[in-house]
Amino acid sequence: MRINAFLLLASQLAKLAVSSPLENDDDILLEDFEKPHRHWEEMNDPVMGGKSKGTFTIEENVGVFKGNVVNVPFLHAPGFIQARTTDSQPFPDIFHCGAFRIKVQSLTDYEGLRFSFGDAHAPHGKRFAFGYKTSLSVPTNEWTDVVIPMSDFTDYWDDATGDAIVTCQEDSKYCPTEEALRNLKKMAIWGEGVAGQVHVEIQSIYATQCALGNSRYVEQEDAPSLAQMWISSIFRGWTNQVSLPAHLLVYFFRN
Repeated sequence: MRINAFLLLASQLAKLAVSSPLENDDDILLEDFEKPHRHWEEMNDPVMGGKSKGTFTIEENVGVFKGNVVNVPFLHAPGFIQARTTDSQPFPDIFHCGAFRIKVQSLTDYEGLRFSFGDAHAPHGKRFAFGYKTSLSVPTNEWTDVVIPMSDFTDYWDDATGDAIVTCQEDSKYCPTEEALRNLKKMAIWGEGVAGQVHVEIQSIYATQCALGNSRYVEQEDAPSLAQMWISSIFRGWTNQVSLPAHLLVYFFRN
């Protein structure tokens, strides 16, 4: 069984090595608010009695998302506001990319920011929890390229708080799928689950780490020695000789 798995994994790596040269490290543009590619709208908390309100505008080549997240009275818990894409044009295929890169700054010290994409719904997931979501940590008053690995996203999250119930790292069935990454369908920035003032400014959104060496299947630091590791493992044996990232194993043993 171990030998078969080894051979399968080795053959898949060989295919990728031929089709995806390591030197190809192009980012893929998903949105640039200097020349917007998509239509964005803000949505307030639709829960009955929800008081959270926000706006989304494009000002001086920057997407500006701001508002106030407050408690839903009968739930005694914060609601949400959301800026999301609403057009139907397809997204670029980012299946071989390892992360999102968002050029962003926050003008308030708000800790409930989140980023999501797609419309996936986890098996037995919460009723209103659609898409892959993760927390978004943004420095205050400082333009920063925030890089979010694909393995940070899960489609099993709490629709009352936005928090992950089970992460991709904890269970691979909640990781972004090939289908979800080949067409994102939608993207959204959230203020959710934490009461407070939101004021976020976004310049651009990219998929990044799109070469084999930087993809979600092979971490960048692993790429230069990956072939050497596998050649060595043939002679040394499978057990305890090669350490591969968990998300690499997830992909190969799914396919």
